[in-house]
Amino acid sequence: MKTASTVFWIIALLAFMSYLLLPQLIDSSSFSYFKTIKIGLLVIGAASVIISNVFKWKHWNEKRQKP
Repeated sequence: MKTASTVFWIIALLAFMSYLLLPQLIDSSSFSYFKTIKIGLLVIGAASVIISNVFKWKHWNEKRQKP
């Protein structure tokens, strides 16, 4: 469970870093889908954080229920 959580955090970090660096790498005026890609990166990053937290919560809940 811990590795799955870590993988989703890495995906989120990469998505957010791409979101921040994308305007410097691509000229936004010549690329028609620029805003869609930026929104997609934000959604991927946010979803990865949520999934990571769900994995952590499930793991914590399982540990808490053991006698």
